[in-house]
Amino acid sequence: MTCWICQGSANYRSENKCIQLFGNTSKATKHLSDAHSVTSAEVIAESGRKRSRLEEVNRISHSLTNSDDSRRATLLLETLRVVNNNLPFRIGEYEESELLAALAVKDDFRTVVNAHKVVHAVGELYCCAVSAVCKFLVENKIPGVASFAMSTDFWVCKTQRTKFLGLHVYLVDRHIRYQSVLLGTRHFNPRYAERNGGVREPFKSWLVALLRDFRLTSRDFFGATSDKGPDVKRLLETELSLKWEWCIPHLTNASTKTAFEIGSTRSSSKNVEMTDLIARIGKTIYTVRSSERLGSLFAELCTMVDPSATTKLLEYRDHRFMELEIWFAERIEKALREFDDPPDDFPLVEDRQTLLQMYALLEPITVINVHSQSESANQPEVLGLLYQLRRTVLDETQQLRDCFRQQDPPIHFRVHELTPLVRRTRSLLANHFTTTFSSDILAALVFPRPRTFPRCRCCCTHSSKTRTVLSAKL
Repeated sequence: MTCWICQGSANYRSENKCIQLFGNTSKATKHLSDAHSVTSAEVIAESGRKRSRLEEVNRISHSLTNSDDSRRATLLLETLRVVNNNLPFRIGEYEESELLAALAVKDDFRTVVNAHKVVHAVGELYCCAVSAVCKFLVENKIPGVASFAMSTDFWVCKTQRTKFLGLHVYLVDRHIRYQSVLLGTRHFNPRYAERNGGVREPFKSWLVALLRDFRLTSRDFFGATSDKGPDVKRLLETELSLKWEWCIPHLTNASTKTAFEIGSTRSSSKNVEMTDLIARIGKTIYTVRSSERLGSLFAELCTMVDPSATTKLLEYRDHRFMELEIWFAERIEKALREFDDPPDDFPLVEDRQTLLQMYALLEPITVINVHSQSESANQPEVLGLLYQLRRTVLDETQQLRDCFRQQDPPIHFRVHELTPLVRRTRSLLANHFTTTFSSDILAALVFPRPRTFPRCRCCCTHSSKTRTVLSAKL
């Protein structure tokens, strides 16, 4: 018989009471929750999702007064499922969908869901969303003051390979809280005649039309952030008369791509050793993915290497160094057991120290990107992290903290311990950051002044005009 003894407190330890374990931890989990108020992060997250779902169900059910409202709610919820999950509009016309509705849906909630009704419901939901957003913007808008900032950008869908254009509005609401609203996205594919003079004209027309839908104009905005693409930057500065600033994720991405020579050929690279290292990493990952003789060995190794991993592998990454090293060693041993010629050795066997130090360069930049794109980010956090980056990672006289091996006290790489490739890449990274920052931002980061707001914003809304906004709200 298998038992467990609670060690959560002195009283329970003194009792030394054995509780039988029946093949799972449900009783142990319940005891820890009831007696010690101890729950796992997964349980807390799941409870939060259930509570939110229950509140949403209660809100919808309380608004239904008759069978027409019930059928209407079914259609709108099915439309949200189609739109949010990128499903076909005619999914409700499938034979399986109709059978499922006939068996599982109550008569009061049963309605016809087809492509025509879904298209109509999409327009209805959009109108309701526009009305709610307009009300929110009016409530938090200061008359006569440009109190909003925008972020607009293009991106490409990885699955459909189509280009989309989006517009985000950032503001400080009447409760002095940082808020953002995604006004809209659209598939950006203008005709040849429309983009004959560049993308600025169709870009501007869509931007103005979208702002008009939400009862906004360019005069309601004081600034904008984006990448440094000439068309977008010129449109925001000249056509819309907005104060342009770098979007921090775009800035860090441009700097790292230049310093690490990502996407460059060996003949045009200014950091040839890094280009060769990236090529070796790509070759290693391709070897693991394309080799069918060893089957699921790599996935099983990922489970075995991590002692805290569960018995079921949820996901793995093909670029993890330790798993790759073990995979290549097992491949060589398999060939020796079968008396075959051993394949090539692990291509990155000599690069472990370099990769650890490269990780120390990139991890602080990743933290900045996470903060700058988070809804809870604010200007002091982002600027503080940028200032810390300049004082540590970008300062070539400072040691680097090992971000991979989390130990107490932390491990550092001294300057003389850095490999030549890391020193060169660090120098290129620091130079590109310095030349990319505008003079105002650079002065604010290097010489911060008390009681002033530096003129930088990525997903933030502080500037000289924002100080006026905050003063008016206070």
